[in-house]
Amino acid sequence: MSQLTAQHAEAITTACREASGEIAAGLSRTFEQPFEVSVGELAPLQLEALPTGCQWPGLLVTGEVGAQGVALLLSEATGLLPGWYAEPDVTGRSKLDTLAQELTMLTLPSDVMADRPTARRVARLDEALAAGQPAADAQVLSLNLTADGKSTSLYLVWPLANVDAMYPVAAPQPTAPAAGTVGANVAAAPAAIDYSDLNQVPPYTKNLLRIRLPVQVTLASKRQPISRILDLGPGVIIQFSKSCEEMLALEVAGQPIAEGEPVKVGDKFGLRITSVTVPKEHFKAIGKKRTE
Repeated sequence: MSQLTAQHAEAITTACREASGEIAAGLSRTFEQPFEVSVGELAPLQLEALPTGCQWPGLLVTGEVGAQGVALLLSEATGLLPGWYAEPDVTGRSKLDTLAQELTMLTLPSDVMADRPTARRVARLDEALAAGQPAADAQVLSLNLTADGKSTSLYLVWPLANVDAMYPVAAPQPTAPAAGTVGANVAAAPAAIDYSDLNQVPPYTKNLLRIRLPVQVTLASKRQPISRILDLGPGVIIQFSKSCEEMLALEVAGQPIAEGEPVKVGDKFGLRITSVTVPKEHFKAIGKKRTE
């Protein structure tokens, strides 16, 4: 499935119903309280008649399938979002990133893979949704949540034409002029860019972020003579020196970048990052070598 359209409503509803347990587990791990999830009603999206709570701040989770996007909305009005999610630290950021990956995977059919999963707080869910440019036949599926004695809904909306516009970049605040200077002659220092937030990366560099690189997870490796490789066949067991309890290595374009442990996400294999590998430093002499 290269594009996501309103016609995939039945497949998406089925995927959410089959993965309701995994969706609940992902929410429970992230927000550290038990959740229960069931599939609610499917209906055409009406921006002028959004459910109560969408006019509040809340958690916005998005993913991209080709040129189309999908979004999940959970309002702060539900009382189920912890305070840390608004300004997460490194651990909180990791939790939200993992949740975004899980939700965009579990709520879509098995033949769909969403790119650029993102989870962030937005000031108003309804305004963010409108900025995402829903299609004229966009659909909304409610996922019923129960946690801490409260019942509410998580809303799944698709397709969207402009996911990037759903996360507005805050305008830099002007710097006040120092005492004894003329304000008109003092230029405000440019705000530093947070490169961990892809939405603040300069537009002229965003094309680089779309370059695809091979990503692979390695359990173990070893070298074997060609004679042994030629003897390989069904039933042959290859032994490795690495323990089955050791971490798996994550490589991008052949370069190790992290280690992690295997996890199950629905009926698929995943990797939970436990540590990031520090890049090796390379030093190169500048200038010509002197000879005597």
